[in-house]
Amino acid sequence: MAKVSHEVRKEYKRILHRSRVDKSESFVGNRYPWQCQAAVHELLSFGIDRQSKRAANEPVEILILTGSLPDYVFGVDHSCTEFEDFLNAGGRVRVLVWAKEIQPGARKLIEHNKHLSALQVRVSGTDNRGESLSHFLVVDKTAYRLERPHPKVPPQAFDDFTPEIPAKITFNDPTFATELATFFDDIWNRMT
Repeated sequence: MAKVSHEVRKEYKRILHRSRVDKSESFVGNRYPWQCQAAVHELLSFGIDRQSKRAANEPVEILILTGSLPDYVFGVDHSCTEFEDFLNAGGRVRVLVWAKEIQPGARKLIEHNKHLSALQVRVSGTDNRGESLSHFLVVDKTAYRLERPHPKVPPQAFDDFTPEIPAKITFNDPTFATELATFFDDIWNRMT
């Protein structure tokens, strides 16, 4: 299994961090799981920063539409802890898994944070049309990571370079982020 070098990982994290701090409207490319881990970290940092500037009754919300919620990305210890920090700061997270069920290798984030009511998870119960859905993570209707539609990938298939799924990240596109959030809410509300 190939691993990304420390130097490459560090430089990519620097680029994402600078984009977040500058509230850049530019897109940062993202295609490998190791890059997705870094993106989740920066997007959570963005959410925590925004939540720290809000009143307790004004939660920042993170929306995740995914096909598998792979532990390789969302279940690594630092991701679980960062989600917990965000939730404890007053944020809310809603996760929609477009699958028949949550598979082994995709449960660690949920198990780690199940005691926090601000984390809600729904499973579609179907794989139908899943390959035509773009998966995404939206923070506060401003920042997001958006994948191109792709075939279903079981969570056990992830490593630093597999699967390769083209995606883009931005920290300042409220217009399109709001469209993604509206799309998410439409699906979420139909599943109640």
